[in-house]
Amino acid sequence: MTEANKNNMPSVLVVDDEAGLRDMLTFGLTDRGYRVVCAATGEEGIEKSKHEGFDLVVTDMMMPGIGGIEVLKNIKRIQPRAEVIMATGCATLETAVESMKLGAYDYITKPYGLDQLCILFDKALEHGRLTAKVNHLEEMNRIKSEFLATISHELRTPMNAIIGYSSLLLDKAYGEISTKQEQSLRRIDTNAKNLLQVISNVLDISKLSAGHMTLYPEPCDFKEIAHEVFSAVECLAQERNLTLTIDVPMSIPIRTDKTKLKQVLINLVGNAIKFTHRGSVTLRAEVLTGPFRIRIYVQDTGIGIKEEDLPLLFEDFKQLDASSTREYGGTGLGLSITKKLVELFGGAIRVQSILDVGSTFIVTLPLDIVPEAAPFEKSVVHGQNDQNIVLSIDDDPEMLTLIAHTLAGTGFKSAGAQSGEEGLARARQLHPLAITLDIMMPHMDGWSVLQQLKNDPQLRAIPVFIVSMIENKALGFSLGVADYLMKPFDRKEFIAKLKECTTSAPVPETTSRDF
Repeated sequence: MTEANKNNMPSVLVVDDEAGLRDMLTFGLTDRGYRVVCAATGEEGIEKSKHEGFDLVVTDMMMPGIGGIEVLKNIKRIQPRAEVIMATGCATLETAVESMKLGAYDYITKPYGLDQLCILFDKALEHGRLTAKVNHLEEMNRIKSEFLATISHELRTPMNAIIGYSSLLLDKAYGEISTKQEQSLRRIDTNAKNLLQVISNVLDISKLSAGHMTLYPEPCDFKEIAHEVFSAVECLAQERNLTLTIDVPMSIPIRTDKTKLKQVLINLVGNAIKFTHRGSVTLRAEVLTGPFRIRIYVQDTGIGIKEEDLPLLFEDFKQLDASSTREYGGTGLGLSITKKLVELFGGAIRVQSILDVGSTFIVTLPLDIVPEAAPFEKSVVHGQNDQNIVLSIDDDPEMLTLIAHTLAGTGFKSAGAQSGEEGLARARQLHPLAITLDIMMPHMDGWSVLQQLKNDPQLRAIPVFIVSMIENKALGFSLGVADYLMKPFDRKEFIAKLKECTTSAPVPETTSRDF
């Protein structure tokens, strides 16, 4: 910061070959509280900008040697925050447009008065202050996003272990448990998943707002998705004695991002359950043609929404009133994320509601409908080995133990490696039936390991499952992974995918052990 800036005196560089104009601006602007430095040529003005900081620059367009356009280019390169005003006696639309494209704030036509120039200076200074504020906010937003990405990994790693071990205990992988123990474990599991959802929501809203979330379409069936959603929220409905109804009369083969569509439906159905004390929650769907779309209705018999509150419903971090926050909880992000996801699909969402009667959320999505004559088939990657070893490559020892315990009693044996280098060595030694691979690892990340596996003729046929907190399915599938699972993973789904992926190699029912 210059001495003039410290004293709140805006500093001005005047670049003009007219000595009389330079003298007039020096005296006039100094009297009005500006610190003025003059240059008689473009070369001199550029040189002075290298050694002093300026808030404002007024430069003539037509000068011997280097003209005003070159002065503008150089000064914006040296001092990007300086506000530059172009002065000319022969202004044209073309020169004005060119100046603006190069970063000039405005231009002024000669001859001009001191008052006219000072009005322009005031506006330019305000523009500079606003630009600096925007830049500061953008930088803070960038730092916030980086912090969220870092803290999410730190939070989700222990949450993954809590949810994973709770699931193993509930599945009685370590032996029988009492009814009281089961009830306590279910509370732990439910609350851990709720906390994980809060973490995921904050991350999702950050990704969606920054435009960093991508769709990964795959063939699926909407009716199956609806049943999976209801299975996920069934326990919530049972606690409230609510009836859950799926009104999807037939299979609807579609091609869409199944994970994100499930997230939309779970958010809407979960929200309906939360605000319904008695009655039912219904999910129904219909196919629209010309072009193909699917329209989804989530209807409840809950408390309803005031008409004046409807416009606020999808705003970030918004609860309609403080009493709702206290009674029903939540961060106010669920519906906001839902709306942004629906828009990411290229769809639309709206709501109809009557206070104390209920609400209906209506989602219309332009989905790629698969014709009935050509039903989709899941691709199956067959194992090339009659062993039943699953090699897990992850730098987190808790994760290796969790996968080993997950495989116990399934007929698969487990082997572990805590680095990419070790994982490649063990893969060559064991030639496992399948490999699970984390992405975020020190020294050699999962992508590098995956590339080396696929480049090795002896290893490339081994099915690889990405098991990570990093979502980049497109890259994973492009590099040839068999499947991509997000942590924390569902134990039953994980085992089913392993068995599906290795159908050509029968898995004997043996006792699991750690290698």
